[in-house]
Amino acid sequence: MTAAVVATMEETQGSSPAKQATSAPATGWAATTYFAEGLPYSLVHQMGAQQYLTAVGASPEMVGLGSLLHVPWLLKFVWAPVVDGRSTAKRWLVGAGLVLAGCAALMSFASFQYGAIGVVSVLIATAFVAATSDIAIDGYYIRSLDKDRQVKLSGLRIGAFRMAMLFGSGALVTLAGLTSFSLAFLVAGGVLVALALLHAAWLTPDSRAFATNEAPDAWRTGREALRGFLARPGITLSICLIMTYRAGDALLFAMNAKFLKALGLDTAARGIVNGSFGTAASILGSLLGAWVIAKLGFKRAFFPITVLQALALLLYVGLANGEPGFMTIAVVVVLEQLIAGIGTAAFTVFLLRLCHGPQKASHFALASSLMAIAVTVSGSVSGFLYVAVGASWFFAIAFFAALPGVLLSLLVDKD
Repeated sequence: MTAAVVATMEETQGSSPAKQATSAPATGWAATTYFAEGLPYSLVHQMGAQQYLTAVGASPEMVGLGSLLHVPWLLKFVWAPVVDGRSTAKRWLVGAGLVLAGCAALMSFASFQYGAIGVVSVLIATAFVAATSDIAIDGYYIRSLDKDRQVKLSGLRIGAFRMAMLFGSGALVTLAGLTSFSLAFLVAGGVLVALALLHAAWLTPDSRAFATNEAPDAWRTGREALRGFLARPGITLSICLIMTYRAGDALLFAMNAKFLKALGLDTAARGIVNGSFGTAASILGSLLGAWVIAKLGFKRAFFPITVLQALALLLYVGLANGEPGFMTIAVVVVLEQLIAGIGTAAFTVFLLRLCHGPQKASHFALASSLMAIAVTVSGSVSGFLYVAVGASWFFAIAFFAALPGVLLSLLVDKD
């Protein structure tokens, strides 16, 4: 049904797909599509794997294993050529949005009917659909804008994604703390339905990545995309950087909710401090990072930003070694997320510079999948490490895990 509706809308518009894709106000659709990308990510990784499991008393090991929900993001390059070749990115992102809304409704039902096992089961399915939606949204963005416009809108793009995380980890987690997670999941589903319908009616059609009407063989096009990606100058160091840049932050992210709960913050308080104020700070950081890169240039800004991102992890070592009050905790959380937002802006620009040719969406999916390897591995062992060494040493290890990325940001080819 969704494909038919979108196809009808495309047929009623007179200009060519390429012209239509650039004629819609880019600032508007970039904001709404990346909000639609960020909310499922928050639903899976923040609301579900972190806050819900923490609230129901899951162990640190189980919360850490929730990072395995990153696996679909890690593997999405495998089916990215199918999304590139079959139909348009618009149809994919609208259809995936409607399916994600249904997943959120199922999660709401499972939370009071089956408990943690039911919610985790739905989260697994949601993660695969969300990863597919990411491919389509990134593909629409990359196909519709030239590289200069992509960079100029990178701050808005990241900001919209993090605004969705603000809504999910802030407003919805606070709502869950005051009422129930069942209601919070249901509200998330309603928002996803509204976004899917908005994009079905508003987005202009994009062209396929491939000119033929028949979808290319997934394995063949996947190999072509991989060869094109590996042909980039300095790709070896670039891949190493992609896989290490977020390693320290991944450890912190995985145990953040458990650590804040140990400091005395309940679900509603975590939603306010970490979800609302912290995520708002990360949005400001992403915009600030884009501004710094625009002023200084990517070459000059990338290494200092990466150093700052690593040093911010030491703030949590201070929290773990003291007896902080509520205000101290809030200030540290906000400051760390502000700096993390700056780092994300710089890293996103770096990833965009690696994408080229007709398979840009596949290249971006491949690059972000490589990043997900570090996130998945670090997060999945984080609970065991947290229990084994304690909070103070855990966050110190997170800082040391960030140092390879610092070194590589200095050495990598920034052209």
